[in-house]
Amino acid sequence: PDSSSLKTIPRDAPESILINPFFSMALKCCSAAFGDLKPSRLAMSALVGGKPSSVILDFIKSNISFCLVVNSFIVNILYYCNYIQYNVYCKIMLIIGITSRALFDLDDSHDIYKKEGLDAYKDFQISHENSPLKAGRAFPLVKKLLSFNKKIKGERSVEVILLSRNSADTGLRIFNSIEHHGLDIKRAAFCGGESPHTYAKSFGAHLFLSTEFSDCKSAILNGVASARIIPAGVTESNNSDLKVAFDGDAVIFSEESQSIYDKKGIKAFERNEKNLAKKPLSGGPFKPFLHQLQLLQQKFPPNKCPIRIALFTARSAPSHERVIRTLREWDIRIDESLFLGGLKKIDFLKVFKADIFFDDQIDNCSLASKEIPTGHVISIEQ
Repeated sequence: PDSSSLKTIPRDAPESILINPFFSMALKCCSAAFGDLKPSRLAMSALVGGKPSSVILDFIKSNISFCLVVNSFIVNILYYCNYIQYNVYCKIMLIIGITSRALFDLDDSHDIYKKEGLDAYKDFQISHENSPLKAGRAFPLVKKLLSFNKKIKGERSVEVILLSRNSADTGLRIFNSIEHHGLDIKRAAFCGGESPHTYAKSFGAHLFLSTEFSDCKSAILNGVASARIIPAGVTESNNSDLKVAFDGDAVIFSEESQSIYDKKGIKAFERNEKNLAKKPLSGGPFKPFLHQLQLLQQKFPPNKCPIRIALFTARSAPSHERVIRTLREWDIRIDESLFLGGLKKIDFLKVFKADIFFDDQIDNCSLASKEIPTGHVISIEQ
């Protein structure tokens, strides 16, 4: 290279160069190691001004060699960090626990159990074990969720676990129905009359769906987001996209603000939210599920994501600001946010064409369930 373009070390360079500030030399060597300066050029620059002390030259060479080793080490560390991050990311999986009555229509069987007892129920299920069950209220939701395992190649992104009060003997009909409908469900817990919620956490479920109030309440007490599927007719969307709608307070967010509204009214609620607009709300029972659902979204290109998340809240200005700032603080993106100010949610849910709607208010759930699948989020105090 052209020697005029290289920095030189004068012939009479003092020996004190050996104890120049370490970080200055380290910076030069790291620059050399990472390619900002070519190691050969840095070594040659020591020779251009003459013949410096061999000690100085050896010092520079050893530092360059050391930095090249550090560079190699860092590159390998970054490689393995990326490898680990990639594998952890690939193993991100949304896990749903669902009872057999939420997945399939078991009303006839349940009537036999209530009217004629457990033995009659067992006999009926065994004698009909080759008769596939009809789809239940949450069946379309499960079908769409499982379809993502085919859309995301090379990895399993959604796991649905069957959690049932049936015994394995009476549960054979349920497994046969799963196979008949082509549902990719492999894991199950048949609890022989006991509540199946106890295994939701063991399976790592982010959401537990049941038709039983007590099961859902117990699951929430155990730290698992849970909703009671409201019985109604099955409505299956023709759209292949999954659309999930959430209420805000006591669902995504904690009950702290909702309790002020319940005890002191709308004016106190709005005053509190305005005063605390910049203080994020605490997370509610469905925050972890919402977070996991968004991680699933991120596996798709933003312009081709088949999952849409919407917030349907009775809040309006000025209580909207705290919600927006809270979601920003959580680094959670909501595709659509509707601040309805007390208007009926069902009119907007129909336009959104939700596949499932989660709300803690039973009146909202009762209205919504006539049109769309609805999950009633049980409060611990209910």
